[in-house]
Parts: sequence; C-alpha cells; structure tokens
Amino acid sequence: MPKARNSCLFILFLAVLAGCSRSEQVNRSQGAMPLAQEFVFGPRYMRLPEGYFVLVRKGNEVGAFRLQHVSQKQDGTGTSMYESFILEKERPRNISLTNQKSGVIEIKQVRGIHPFTWQPGNNEIHVGAWKFGCLTPSLVNMSSHFSESDDGFEFAPTAAQTPTDIKPFDQNLRWVHFDNESRVTIPITAVAK
Repeated sequence: MPKARNSCLFILFLAVLAGCSRSEQVNRSQGAMPLAQEFVFGPRYMRLPEGYFVLVRKGNEVGAFRLQHVSQKQDGTGTSMYESFILEKERPRNISLTNQKSGVIEIKQVRGIHPFTWQPGNNEIHVGAWKFGCLTPSLVNMSSHFSESDDGFEFAPTAAQTPTDIKPFDQNLRWVHFDNESRVTIPITAVAK
C-alpha cells in the first residue's frame, strides 16, 4: 500500500508542477524557464540555481555538486550538466577533492501508462557512491534515487562557484535536513561560500 500511495503522491506532484508551468507559460513568450536565483529545499526536493555548489553530507562523509548549463522548458523537460566530488580533510586547512564525477541530466517526457511509467533520459546525479534523482534539470531529490523518505542526508547551499572556493567546515553554513512538511528558501546572497 505505501508504494501505491507514493506513486499517487508523485503523480499529484507532477500534475501540480504541470499546472504551475502552464500558468507561467501564459506570462512568457519564450519556452524556457527563468533561472533560479535562490536555493529552495523541501518538501523532499531541492531547486538549485545554476553554477553554485551545494554540500551534501551523511555521517562523516561530505560531498559537493553543482548544476551548470541548465536549459529547462515549461513542462520540466530539458538538460543540465552536473559536477560532483567527495571532500576529504587532509589537514585542518587542506581539503582534497576525490571521486570527481560529471554528467548530463536529460529530462524527457515520461513514457508509459501509470503505474508502468519511466523516464527515458539520464535523470540521476552521482556524488561519490550516492545517487540523487532529478525530476527536472534543476529539481533534485533530497534522498537517494527517487525515495520519498529520509535517508539521513543534509544539504548546505554555498555561494562557491569553483571547487577552490568551497569551505565545507565553515561554521556559517546552513545545513538543511530532508523534511516532508516544510520548505526553506535561501537567496544566493544569504549563503556562505
């Protein structure tokens, strides 16, 4: 029964997203969505601005990723690229980047008939051994794959646009937990590097 409920919630989410997209489409002559100027966390997903790193941690492991070249249509389809790595603390002030990965996120129209639907494009971000599903080129799941439950991940937005700017142990970072009920919006201007 929980899988059926999750599937219904996912379909409802897509319907709401499509409804919002249609209302925005009336106000724009172009087919592209405007790029986000803020980080939006929750419920269950995060909407990310292009080019800014987000830290992700679980236990003692810390990773980082960012989206680049985001091209998203009103219906949520489109492409983006991601860059990710795991951060390892060698000495108090030295951070090394390991397990670097990059890839293309390609969100296409969903195919099939519910409950047998699938996304034919690449819709996952890989950060080390972790995988996070994407519903749109800039909307990323806050739990592994497409789970809708808390997997213990925490996320911190940063103003860093290059790996050397990232300070993963900065006390001013604002860590956000997975939450089914709340939404946290953080403007780029309000985050630490």
